[in-house]
Amino acid sequence: MIFSNHRIRNLLIILFLIFLSFEAGGYYLGARGMRTSERDQKENQETGLNALKTKNAALKQRLQSMTTNETFIVVDTGRNVLSLKKGDKTIREAVV
Repeated sequence: MIFSNHRIRNLLIILFLIFLSFEAGGYYLGARGMRTSERDQKENQETGLNALKTKNAALKQRLQSMTTNETFIVVDTGRNVLSLKKGDKTIREAVV
């Protein structure tokens, strides 16, 4: 038998048990950290969403104050559309 010496066998068993305890502790700490980071991520998403809604409302207000009865061009890069407008009315639209 390879491990005929009892001292070596006992030492290996003890080292293996120590290794397993470190593995279990690391798994526990990692799982606990994941729950915390998921909660933080959800809070950050909600905060980010509220910030975007506030910024969107401010930009809409700013756009409303800029519109007059003059003719102007609006470039919508999200939809790839050019719009020719006069006041609130859309005169022409072009997909680019």
